[in-house]
Amino acid sequence: RKHILCVDDEPDIGDALTRLLSRRHNITFETDGGRALERLRAGERYDAVICDLMMPTMSGMEFYHTLSDLDPALAARCGFITGGTFTPAAREFAATMSPARILRKPFGRDSVQALIDSLVA
Repeated sequence: RKHILCVDDEPDIGDALTRLLSRRHNITFETDGGRALERLRAGERYDAVICDLMMPTMSGMEFYHTLSDLDPALAARCGFITGGTFTPAAREFAATMSPARILRKPFGRDSVQALIDSLVA
């Protein structure tokens, strides 16, 4: 079982990810990127991270850049979910990522599991 940190400002997405992944993985969900980073700074360890790209308080891009400074190895195992990349900065950021690291909403069990598999392979 892998320990996956999921970060999305929508609690329903957290519920969906937990339902879809909890048979095979341990899921920790946060609705705020800052709180997720606090967990990491406090010493919590994860095998992979799934983060929403567009969030109001701290964007997935900001989360990723901070994570890259904090734990570059974990940042390399960070994937993103998005309903669409709406800003030019988000489109540019997504273009720098492997397409396998970006999962579009709505998603199902197979596609989110494929994302996890690609991150922890």
